Amino acid sequence: LSRRAGREGLDMIIATCRTLNEERNIERFCQYYSEIADLILIADGGSQDHTISLAQQFPKVHVENFEKTVERSGVVRNPHGEHMNFLWNWAIRENAEWIIFDDCDSIPNIYMRQDLPLLFSNHDINTIKVRRLYLYKDQGYFHNMSFAGYARWAWRSDIPIRADESDPWQHCVISPQEIENEFLVKPPACLLHFSWPDDEEIQRKADFYKVAKELPDDGTWHPTKFGGELKPIPDWAKL
Repeated sequence: LSRRAGREGLDMIIATCRTLNEERNIERFCQYYSEIADLILIADGGSQDHTISLAQQFPKVHVENFEKTVERSGVVRNPHGEHMNFLWNWAIRENAEWIIFDDCDSIPNIYMRQDLPLLFSNHDINTIKVRRLYLYKDQGYFHNMSFAGYARWAWRSDIPIRADESDPWQHCVISPQEIENEFLVKPPACLLHFSWPDDEEIQRKADFYKVAKELPDDGTWHPTKFGGELKPIPDWAKL
């Protein structure tokens, strides 16, 4: 494996994120990922709010426009796979050793941020998988969704992980069938995913996914219908 120097001689760590009108989330994302990454690359899909100007307040953040869109039933979005691959290709050009990919409304909690320097400096680890706590307002988190499995969150840039570009409305990552030395980060270290902070965001996501995923307009799209058991947020799930 190649070794690209980041801060203090450590491997270069680059966090990547897609945005489209994310002014409610972008400052939190940039603040906490600035603790982890040498660079934060944001591919903005045409935000009409203050997403870009807020992101550019942070010294480590670089923003590029990703202008390609698709449309269905009046809903416009950036094609999933091409948007993701745009980011990862950019990270490689910036000499990333580690690539992190996360959503703008997701943050590593304090325990995860404390553990990461040891993980990134371990040359025997090729990818890092984590648990996500899917948060619902300030009422709790969906336990079944959160503990259904581990999500790949970071990988060495020479691992050939790509996004499937065949369906622009679907999020599908293609990776080698077997990747050696995948590390599972276990709670209390986790990602905090502020998925549904209030009724306005719940409705916004519902309006989008009813078109993107062609869901029926029968209320089953509401997170309390598909999220499973709602449990109180544990003490260790903190920023």
